[in-house]
Amino acid sequence: MAGFDKYDNHDNEWVKCLEDPERKAVAASWLRDDTVDAWRHRRMRETLLPLIKADQLATCLTVGDGRYGTDAHFFLEQGIDCHASDMTSRLLGIAHNSGYIREYSLQNAESLTFKDGTFDYVYCKESFHHFPRPWLAVYEMFRVARKAVILLEPADNTCFPPRACARMLKDLGRRLIGRTSRNDERHDFEPVGNYIYSLSLSECEKFLLGMHYRWIASIGLNDYYEEGVEFCPLSGGSSVQRALKERVQREIDRRDKRCQKGLSPYSLLSAILFKTEPSEQVVAGLGASGWLTRQLPANPYRDIAESRV
Repeated sequence: MAGFDKYDNHDNEWVKCLEDPERKAVAASWLRDDTVDAWRHRRMRETLLPLIKADQLATCLTVGDGRYGTDAHFFLEQGIDCHASDMTSRLLGIAHNSGYIREYSLQNAESLTFKDGTFDYVYCKESFHHFPRPWLAVYEMFRVARKAVILLEPADNTCFPPRACARMLKDLGRRLIGRTSRNDERHDFEPVGNYIYSLSLSECEKFLLGMHYRWIASIGLNDYYEEGVEFCPLSGGSSVQRALKERVQREIDRRDKRCQKGLSPYSLLSAILFKTEPSEQVVAGLGASGWLTRQLPANPYRDIAESRV
């Protein structure tokens, strides 16, 4: 595909993490576990603890884990054998040499080099939305997974009823006064150059049903970022840092309460796309932690072996 800039300027961003003083300081903070930023990401990953506790002998691959392999490090801390991967090994090599992660490799998410079913689980956190062809990458992850692919990404909330109605009214108002908008507010891009592919539960279900798989689990989450959280300690710190921590935690709590009342959609979606039926222990554990596990409808025109449902 000549002239197609598949990954925009992502590699340059990793270069900045090693050479630009300001970015280097931020990148170094990713290795810490005592900051508000670390807490933000840990609370996202910890939603998987019920799955991890039920399958302590599992193996895992992380995809798009270029921030020193912080996702892989989390699984290793839980006793799960984990291989970190990213499109560049600039930071993964440093993390490996320091003992922060174990195995790692340079991987194109759209063409993984592993054999079918190499890992029990494949985990992709906040990287799917960077990929130029994200569903091609998910098919690859599904191929190399034995039990499930786990995604955690910005949620596609374009169809959330209040937002959809507000957008329709806004568009109608513009047309009535003869104005049009140059930008479609349903779409967004990141400064590094990529289009932001948000994740939809409906699309995840279609992905599974297209291949005659039927088990999925999902959970909504919220997050809130303010500049400086990377250097803000979870305990202690200056009055300014304590205030920052309180604002971040208070805002996440406020958003959670609005979502629980049905007033707002969750900003993040995590989905487990199962290749094998989850055990009762897994379903119960996930449910106790707020996950919704569903068995999707069977295709009435196809005999589906019990081993695949």
